[in-house]
Amino acid sequence: MSLLSVEEWCNSFAESLTYSWLFKNDEDSEEERSEILAQDERVFVSIDGTLLFSHVHKSDERRYSCSIRVPTTESGHYGPFFRLVVPPTHSLTHFAPRIDPGHPKVFPDVPLRKETVYLECFAFANPSPSYGWARADGRGLPARSSLLNHGRVLRIEAVEASDGGRYVCTAGNDRGVATAQVALLVKDVPKIIVPLVDTLVATGESLQMDCPLSSADTTTTVEWFRNDKPLVRLLLSHSQRKRIITTGTSLTISPIEKDDDGVYSCIASNDIGASSSSALVEVRDVAPHFPALALPAKIFAVKGSSLVIPCTYQASPQGKSHWTDGGGQIIGEEGRIRVDNRVLRLDSITKADEGPYFCSAHNRVGKAHTVTHVVVIDSPDVRLSSHVTDTHSPTVNITCEVDLSCTGDDCPEPLFEWTLNDEPLQISPLRHIVTPHVKERHLHGKRMRHKMDLKIERGSNRIGRYACSSLFGAAKSEVSHWSPVAPPPSPIGVRVERKKGGRGRVLIRWNMPPSSREAREQSRDEGERRESSVDGYIVEYRTKGDRRWKNVSRRNVESIGERSASIEELAPNTFHQFRVRSLSSSGRGDASSPSDWIQTAPAPPVESIEGLRWTAQDALTILVEWDPIERERPSGANLRYRVSWGDEKTAIIETKETRTPSLLIRAPPSPSCSSLVISVLPVNDEGAGTAAASTVAFLNAKGEIRDVTLTNATSINATAVHLEWAWKENHCHALYGVEVTCTSSLSPPISASISADHSSHILAGLLPSLTYSCTLRPFDKRGNFGKTSNALLVSTERPAPDDAPVITLFGWRQEDDGSLTTVMEWTPVPFEKGTSGNRSAWGYKVYISIADTFTVFDLPEEELANSSKPSVKLEGLQPVYTYVARVAAYNSGGVGPQSEPKSIRLGIRYFQLVSSATSTTDFILLIMVLVMTQLW
Repeated sequence: MSLLSVEEWCNSFAESLTYSWLFKNDEDSEEERSEILAQDERVFVSIDGTLLFSHVHKSDERRYSCSIRVPTTESGHYGPFFRLVVPPTHSLTHFAPRIDPGHPKVFPDVPLRKETVYLECFAFANPSPSYGWARADGRGLPARSSLLNHGRVLRIEAVEASDGGRYVCTAGNDRGVATAQVALLVKDVPKIIVPLVDTLVATGESLQMDCPLSSADTTTTVEWFRNDKPLVRLLLSHSQRKRIITTGTSLTISPIEKDDDGVYSCIASNDIGASSSSALVEVRDVAPHFPALALPAKIFAVKGSSLVIPCTYQASPQGKSHWTDGGGQIIGEEGRIRVDNRVLRLDSITKADEGPYFCSAHNRVGKAHTVTHVVVIDSPDVRLSSHVTDTHSPTVNITCEVDLSCTGDDCPEPLFEWTLNDEPLQISPLRHIVTPHVKERHLHGKRMRHKMDLKIERGSNRIGRYACSSLFGAAKSEVSHWSPVAPPPSPIGVRVERKKGGRGRVLIRWNMPPSSREAREQSRDEGERRESSVDGYIVEYRTKGDRRWKNVSRRNVESIGERSASIEELAPNTFHQFRVRSLSSSGRGDASSPSDWIQTAPAPPVESIEGLRWTAQDALTILVEWDPIERERPSGANLRYRVSWGDEKTAIIETKETRTPSLLIRAPPSPSCSSLVISVLPVNDEGAGTAAASTVAFLNAKGEIRDVTLTNATSINATAVHLEWAWKENHCHALYGVEVTCTSSLSPPISASISADHSSHILAGLLPSLTYSCTLRPFDKRGNFGKTSNALLVSTERPAPDDAPVITLFGWRQEDDGSLTTVMEWTPVPFEKGTSGNRSAWGYKVYISIADTFTVFDLPEEELANSSKPSVKLEGLQPVYTYVARVAAYNSGGVGPQSEPKSIRLGIRYFQLVSSATSTTDFILLIMVLVMTQLW
């Protein structure tokens, strides 16, 4: 995290009002110029404009005024000045921090994902306290977070749902420590992690579909549809209710029937938005069928290697399968040649394993089989050669030849792989100097030839080592080919020594081999390759724990010269080995011989504590645990953890060191509630780490469970109610969750257990038209229940309509004035109107879809001109497109079944008639306008 200035913090919240405070020193002078009050460790202006002093001085007795700036209008306003009076008896006595009752707080209250969030904390104290932030669950602060305004504000950029949870603010000075918590809840549209896929299911089997969500809260609902019809219990027949079950995000149908096929959709929604996924479910029985490319006709294998051949087929139901060899013998599940979950495995292949292998599959509908032939060949011989086609041309021909023990059409493709300077040719930075390779295949013998031509531009001289290998066997060869310029010489005599100061600092020195200018000139005259000049160096390293050579990162290079390099920030207390390469315009030279092993100096722990958590063992004992650090490579000797804890009221701090990542803490006796501020700091013989992890633990001497009050119970529809509750603010009381129960004399009780992180829940599965008494029972993690809450009565709504309307007209007609209108009419549905007579509580839902989008709108019965002949007029439809319409009745108990779909496709002729009868501008806006009118 970084500590930003006050100016950065003020400018960062420019999306809303910006507050500042003005002051004047002279009360009697109206002409005196006001000044802006600066914020410091003692003075704080909250994001909501509140002015706070951690403690006051006599000099604070002056006149103040609040100033508001509106960024959208670039205007500012300030209120009247008032005088702050400091009592004459006021003293500057030092006192421990006391966090303001309104803090910590979150801005905005309920942020959306990807928004910037501000967590604000303020404490009264003298001297002014220092502030710290931590997560109550022990996890580290988000990487996108930063501290602002002397640590009082924690800003989180582009907040994610994973950033949600409880955050702990700690304020401390030399007189004590105070802590407080605030909950951060991040709202986001529910996202379906794994979309639905098309499925083929056999009749009588079970189908399970799931729409797992990335995150969800109590406002998130998941609905299932088949062919756009909701799969809700009230709309299913008695037999369907036994087979079709929705639980959370899952849909289960068992046993499945032929009529169950269709397009299934799940829609996850909350008050922010919705997401959906659809798939086709086909219910039919199909005999086994092997796709055309399920198995190749021939499979080539190298003698001594292993071979895996899957048996892939399509069938419904899946049925069973088995493998047989050429003699018709069924292959078992053990041995060198065996079958494992329909996969044929051959180990240590010999020539005797050559021949046909059959895979057979069968189910209750039919059977099928397929065959492949295994051809065993000897390990290939790979050879590389190079030659210069013309001494005056910078072109080198490199030929890779592979000999396979096969003849004619039985020869497989060798599947060559090329590397350049130990890198795959496809990703080599020098790949542009290589022309596309040309493959030659000779069918009149054993030889397979793969040929590559290299064209080197004059003056570039950038070529290196090429290697060729074949997929059939591990044979590999490489050649150092002709080059106009040789690679740069390799350094010699690499030596290394430790440097003082800083962490992991070493000094590397090397020499270059002696060279003779006369010898180089002579070589050039004789046409031999000449040595390239050195332009720079690359330092490589490895450790005893990881023997792979790696380049030293640029950020670790303190300085590099002609014969030396200073490296810093290496892993402490670790054995390192170094080597050096030369660089020139022709490429990289060979690596030098490695240096001797050298151990970097030990250092204090460099890793930070993660996963700090606590569990109350009894009324006075806490088990504190955290993730261990430096398990593979300790920074120094004698790694241990320094655990500090203290009561935030008494500010008495105790400290204990442990070598294990856990510690049992005995808290001082308390009559009821106590809170402990706990921190863990890694330490070794070289010193302490740079940062400690902290958290706050609460103990309850009496083992009480927090009380809960049921505040609201509202009916949602015929089968669900929405319940809300409030927890008594007492962090010391044990709390894990709450059991929600609704009972009625005419039905069994319905219960659900909800996490304590939530304060509302939608309880489903109730029966229509019943009155339920709902209560709450809190419980702790040991399963002990607390006091039962107050009871609230709630009545479920009447059942949703049972009948589906029938669309009698969906088309266009010409009115008396000559205009054309698209209309839809349907048969009315009888409603259970209840005793209130409120006609707005029931009506019709009209669904209009085009392509993969749809629009839904409500038509309350009271807005229909003729409820015995319901209809709607549609305007703004586009030509050529096909529109599909459905309609369903609804009431307060839910939505009834949808009508059968009706479609219409409006041609160009329709719109020509419309244009002649009405103004063209009436159809420019492509929106759907509802006009409730009486149609005759």
